[in-house]
Amino acid sequence: MPTVNLQVGAGADDCGIDNDSGSSGYSNSATQDEVRSQAADPDRMSFRFDPVAIPAGATITAATFEARISDNTGRDDVYCDCQLEDADDPAAPTDGTDFAARVMTSASTLWDETSVPTESFQGPGDLSDEVQEVVDRVGWATGQAMQVFLSGRTDETRRLEIDTYDNDSAHGATFDITYTEAAGGAVGRGLTRSLKLGRVSLV
Repeated sequence: MPTVNLQVGAGADDCGIDNDSGSSGYSNSATQDEVRSQAADPDRMSFRFDPVAIPAGATITAATFEARISDNTGRDDVYCDCQLEDADDPAAPTDGTDFAARVMTSASTLWDETSVPTESFQGPGDLSDEVQEVVDRVGWATGQAMQVFLSGRTDETRRLEIDTYDNDSAHGATFDITYTEAAGGAVGRGLTRSLKLGRVSLV
């Protein structure tokens, strides 16, 4: 089974929003950002991977997202929702308003961990369901971008500090996705999808 090994490749492709500061709390150039859970206005981060060479109709068998945890041992606890943006070829958010408007996958994985090892790449576990939801979109095509969001929650108080691409290009978050291609390739899957949607006409 093929695996694509992805890494954030530009400073503008990992972003953070400090909701305590409203839309002015947006940044895509900080060397570290936080995913913070708190009773009000939790903080979020996004990570864009482009291009993603997974064909339409593929079945996702494994999807491992990892971010590099900073050396700040006082900010090494995490309790957040991990989702993908439910969109074809999304661009990175450009400000806080744009960040808040993005639509997430219905699939979501909770990252619940304390004393996360610092100065190392760590993640929430498998995100296959989230990736599958994106690949199953009618508009998905190989070579488009995918975007992971880590969203702090309001039912816990924790904060995790994450290094960004601007800290060091080698510190950009990674995303390793393993898949199997649909029998008959993308064309076969496209026909199957069209049949399900009643869009095939026999002439």
